[in-house]
Amino acid sequence: MHEILPYSPPNNGGVNRTNLFRKIWTKPQATLTYILANRVDEHVSMLFVLGGITRAVGRAITQYPTNKMGGALTLILAIVGGSISGMITYTGYAWGMSLIGGWLGGKASSGQLKTVLGWALLPTIATLLLLIPTLAALSGEIPGLAGPLLFGPLAMACALLQIGLGVWSTIILLTGVALVQEFTIGRSLANVLLPGVVLVGLILLIASFG
Repeated sequence: MHEILPYSPPNNGGVNRTNLFRKIWTKPQATLTYILANRVDEHVSMLFVLGGITRAVGRAITQYPTNKMGGALTLILAIVGGSISGMITYTGYAWGMSLIGGWLGGKASSGQLKTVLGWALLPTIATLLLLIPTLAALSGEIPGLAGPLLFGPLAMACALLQIGLGVWSTIILLTGVALVQEFTIGRSLANVLLPGVVLVGLILLIASFG
């Protein structure tokens, strides 16, 4: 007779509902596995909106030398425009990954890929902690800080931070796509890149008839 061993829960890296926003940074595969298994999708729309706002604020900073609007108005426009564009762009991108992934033999639904994409945006969204104060400083909203003199150093700091956290977001996205599609990392990379390639190709094709 075989000895009955005590139940041992699966090793998920200590991931639970209370630490998802922290664990996604250090244990992306275990965190995404938990999120998908437990259908934790209530944060996806918020993450898409914040992702769009992050892009919009980043663009506003790069356009600072020619931007004549005040910091407050620029931020309001970035929040409104970024919220709308984030929902549309990321939802469409997830749909594109689902379509292309199906052609590559993937098994994930558009909803699963939306969840993966939303959570993968988290490191990129974290750059808002620097982007918003930077926009305020450049616009002269912070007393004692001269916008033009700060543009070079602050723009460089923002760019480096966006690159670093953007790379980590990409790693999380590739990990998640490989997980839900049951792909290798190479095929996951193709699944992530091809929707953009197809979109650019379609735009160029349409433009050629203009």
